[in-house]
Formats: sequence, C-alpha cells, structure tokens
Amino acid sequence: MKQDDSVFPLASTYQTKVHPHWVDYNDHMRDSFYSLAFSLAVDKFQEETGLGAEYRKRERNTVYALEFHNYFLLEVKMFAKLDIQTFVLNSDAKRIHLYQKMHSGGELVAICESMQLNVSQRGTPKAEPFPDTIYLELKSRIVPAEYLAGLMHRSRKLDINNKKREQ
Repeated sequence: MKQDDSVFPLASTYQTKVHPHWVDYNDHMRDSFYSLAFSLAVDKFQEETGLGAEYRKRERNTVYALEFHNYFLLEVKMFAKLDIQTFVLNSDAKRIHLYQKMHSGGELVAICESMQLNVSQRGTPKAEPFPDTIYLELKSRIVPAEYLAGLMHRSRKLDINNKKREQ
C-alpha cells in the first residue's frame, strides 16, 4: 500500500545534497552521513516547532537524541538531492518519538526512527517537561494512528509507551 505523505501538512521537510566529502570508497554516501543528514533535518524540525535557538536561549533547555535507528534501503551517489521528511509518531511531557523518510530522485533511500528528550541546561543536565505551548505543538503534529501500521521498518524497541497506540 503506497502512503500519501501529503495528508500530513505538519511534516517538516529538509532538503540537502550529497556533498563530495560524504562519499566513501564505494562511491556512495557513507553511512555516518545518513545520520548527519537526518540530524540536520531534526534541527529544522526543532526550529519549526519552537525548540530551536531561541528556545535554548530563553528556557536554557535543549533536546538530546537518546536513540537513533537508521535503515539503509538504497545507495545514494555524490551530488544526489535529498529530501527528508520528519514526522512525530508520539510525544509525552519530556520526549518526542520521530520517524524520518529520506528520498532521492523520488525513491525512498533511508529511514530513521529516533527518540528525543527535553533537557534542562541549568546546572547538571536533567530531563524536564516541555513548556505547555511546545507540548501542544508536538501533540498537534502526531501522525494519525491508522498511518502507523503501514510505516516501513518501525523499530519495535523504540516506543514511548511500549504498547501499540489504539487504532
């Protein structure tokens, strides 16, 4: 079943290309640079959701990546254009569960699933709830439950509630 990502107007989209220094001896993008591209897409998502530089300065909070699961589906060559969509699968008071799809030339080339944590930077870093406005913004971006079943390569270990969301 082909999924229509256009039904998620609040998905964040980041565009870049495969830079020459991202290419390895196999003449394709090195695995670590998939992670970099996904991380840069998370930065854009954070700016769009109010978790960017202003948030970090104002609240003295930041967002840490707790876990990343990358799935490499197709190789990508030098100078290829990359389009990365970032979706919120779930969120609670302190965490965001993200799912990202990387496309190149219209093909799905990689997937990333990650867990992010809101962390206070006042004194010793520690987990802290999101401000209400951020929490509500994140909740408003959660993809519909009926979409979850069709997502490729979902990590069974990476889940906020460790149980399936109700359909």
